[in-house]
Amino acid sequence: MSSRPTRGNAAGADLNASPVNSIVDQAVSITAGDPSPINSLGAESFSTRRVYAIALGNFEAWCKQNAQSSFPASPEAVASWLTARSHAGASRSTLSVSLAAIKWSHPEAGIRFDDTDPTFQKVWKALRSPHAARQAQKQAGALHAALLSELLDGVDNRSRSIVDRRDAAMLGLLYAFGLGRSELSDLDWETRGDGSPILHMDGSELTIEFAKPGASRSARASIPVGCCPRIVRAVGKWIGIGKIAPGMPVCRRLTPKRTRATGRLLPDAIDHRIKIAMERHFIRSGLSPSIARHKAIGFSGHSGRAGLIETAKRGASKADIVALTRHRMSVMVTLYGDEAGQVLRRIHGVPGVGV
Repeated sequence: MSSRPTRGNAAGADLNASPVNSIVDQAVSITAGDPSPINSLGAESFSTRRVYAIALGNFEAWCKQNAQSSFPASPEAVASWLTARSHAGASRSTLSVSLAAIKWSHPEAGIRFDDTDPTFQKVWKALRSPHAARQAQKQAGALHAALLSELLDGVDNRSRSIVDRRDAAMLGLLYAFGLGRSELSDLDWETRGDGSPILHMDGSELTIEFAKPGASRSARASIPVGCCPRIVRAVGKWIGIGKIAPGMPVCRRLTPKRTRATGRLLPDAIDHRIKIAMERHFIRSGLSPSIARHKAIGFSGHSGRAGLIETAKRGASKADIVALTRHRMSVMVTLYGDEAGQVLRRIHGVPGVGV
């Protein structure tokens, strides 16, 4: 007779054989592209199950650190985890996928996760509100200069992956210019394509040029190359390896075999790639995969700007920090023109800020 527990009966579950544990144990091989560990776990596509595996791994790591059961999961624990993810910068779509992973894993073992719990529903409704999304952006984990320097050096010295090269360039640009994920997604190389801002790089400066409404010329924000040599090197290597031609998006998707760049990388995808890049860095630094995943949850497409602001507090003027805190870079340039570039130059001139 089958020992499969009855759906809705958490007490009969075999925790050692739960899909949560089996997925988490195999998360690294799944992420590397091996579908075999979870081919037997339901009819969902491999790509969907791969995303679920990562989400469940993050959930298990959070539960270990917070003395909660990951399987079966209580509505209270899941609500707390989703709230923590929101505060760490996760988008509403990412939260939806995270909840879907929880809801999928339990019926696979014959257990029902009660997402109709009133307390859970109240928290979930709040997390799905636009206000929660804005708060998540403000509370994104900060990518400080020292951490970014370590990551860029690690990619430069230990990785030949085209994916790592692209992600390193993205992280560098997010930090250097205090960009948000949408601004980074829109960035084109050398000439304007279907995006808006344009990235230029020469021997002396790294520059973003923004179209200024109603003006005869574009506004520019430039950073001296000597202030951020690692970032300049990372961007240059990605432009070459990714074969980014003038007019192409700087942040491009890669083909399934990761042999060449293709279409523009959208803002939600940038958020996802930032988390993966940070996870890989933490693993290279010696952390276990589960701890690395948990630490990476807090990073997003807003982490570069948050890190630049926090690092700049060491010595930048209060006026410069306020200018960078209150305005997205495109808005700063549109309103203040060359003054915005001067703010960046002064901030990157503070010892310890340049990367």
